[in-house]
Amino acid sequence: RRAALAVDLDRPAAPLWWLIMWPFRFIETTAANLRGKIPAYLRAAGFHPVERRGCWLGLFAFWIARKPG
Repeated sequence: RRAALAVDLDRPAAPLWWLIMWPFRFIETTAANLRGKIPAYLRAAGFHPVERRGCWLGLFAFWIARKPG
């Protein structure tokens, strides 16, 4: 099995982060991240399971994804 570690913006965990990051919801390159779409993208790429393994500062998430084969 192949494994990947992904670290990227995720849905903000605190209301203050939502206020700070609100304008980024309208930028194409960050909107999907702030809507929590990264795990779905990893699954669509053939990774399963996809597990969130932690969060840093309530904004950056860590995912471990495995791909059969």
